[in-house]
Amino acid sequence: MRCEKMNLRVAKFAVCTVAFLGVAALEGTALAQDEHDARMLHVLIIGDTDADIGESVAEDVHNIRRHMFAGVPGHRRRIETLIGKNANRAFILRTVSSLPVRPTDTLFCYYAGHGRITRRRHQLDLTHRPVLVRETLLAAMRNKGARLTVLITDCCAFDVPPQEGLAACLQPRFGNPEVIRHLFFRHHGVVDINSAQQGQLAWQLQVGETDLGGIFTNAFCSLLNGSVPSIDRNTDRQVDWQECFGKVKLATEQGFLEFKNTCNNTPNLQGDCTLSHCPNRTCCR
Repeated sequence: MRCEKMNLRVAKFAVCTVAFLGVAALEGTALAQDEHDARMLHVLIIGDTDADIGESVAEDVHNIRRHMFAGVPGHRRRIETLIGKNANRAFILRTVSSLPVRPTDTLFCYYAGHGRITRRRHQLDLTHRPVLVRETLLAAMRNKGARLTVLITDCCAFDVPPQEGLAACLQPRFGNPEVIRHLFFRHHGVVDINSAQQGQLAWQLQVGETDLGGIFTNAFCSLLNGSVPSIDRNTDRQVDWQECFGKVKLATEQGFLEFKNTCNNTPNLQGDCTLSHCPNRTCCR
């Protein structure tokens, strides 16, 4: 099935293609495994920590690692993290190619860093050139033949130099193993998400000297911390990716409204939440 694009004021899901084939009812604990589960979760986390937003990106890398693997046994996951100089096009594609993915496995790639649109193509704007076209990365992942392929990126999809602005921060805690199992071990198909639509910016938050990571990554991690009943809108006792999108969309909009109210109540701003002298300062990606 193809999901509609879901508009967010601060972070927007750019692409959502999800195919669910033969998802069985989930029973037992989050650590359980049956014939319907993926055998292995391969995770590739790419963080452009050498970029000018490197500290915030590093926080995103930490958040994803912490939330993704809570309760996932070591024999059922393989983690690769590419940061600094290793976050370059050749090394990324070589790493994807070398992953021992089987048809019974899930392949998940998460990128945090800069992004841009050039000639209508979304690019991961890597510090260590050349850039990596999103389609190229997704094609390399799909060629691995995993039962479920997931590409999620927290970066801009803008074709002009962005402005500074503000965003609200959604505080993550810890990942719920049951939610992680539902999303990454129970489905088949392809999931392709970016935090910003074409022409939109993806924001990160800094309070004082503390980098809190991207608003989208924080919202996604907050979802992973939720319970199955709180996400399961159709009450089938399963969490699917469409329900995931709706939950993160709502959380992001609520966070933005809180941030907007803060700007409106700050003297001399006159409701302009893109001014760099607001109480909390952010950079875009």
